[in-house]
Amino acid sequence: MWRAALGAVLVALALVTLGCAEGAVDVNGRRVDPLREDAPATLLLFVAEACPISNRYVPEINRLYRDYRARGLRMFLVYANPGSEPKSVVGHVADYKIEPPVLIDREQALVDKTEVERTPEAALFDATDTLVYRGRIDDRFVTYTQRRNRVTRRELRDAIEAVLEKRPVTVKTTTVAGCHIDRR
Repeated sequence: MWRAALGAVLVALALVTLGCAEGAVDVNGRRVDPLREDAPATLLLFVAEACPISNRYVPEINRLYRDYRARGLRMFLVYANPGSEPKSVVGHVADYKIEPPVLIDREQALVDKTEVERTPEAALFDATDTLVYRGRIDDRFVTYTQRRNRVTRRELRDAIEAVLEKRPVTVKTTTVAGCHIDRR
């Protein structure tokens, strides 16, 4: 399955490189507005192939995708550093066996819309496309270099559960200990 996705990523990245697609594109090279379609919740999770904290979260990111997609969560991993080389993104998806759909946001339209600053940083939208949570996945990383042995808070999962159950999100923002997103 990941081989087919890798092939699609290659096509998308070739289109981006040639300038045939602008803005965020999906793995098939199509321009995507992830908030355009109806969904009870949409999660944009910003990552960077060179960020060690993003890379450590890939197993949890894949679990989030598997745990919530059947309940209606639309989830996208967003590569938003404008200097990311297409070959690097393709290699990252394959090497880490990333499962959620991937968007490439070289123009940083999604970064601008969500005001995220770091990776991995989550932006969760409800069914009305209102940003209801922006922040970390959990409290595993205290700082860029300091890590807890055990996770004690899972703010992103809590926010997803609240949105899917049509309850208010109690924690709306958290600080992210991660890598800065390069700005254009």
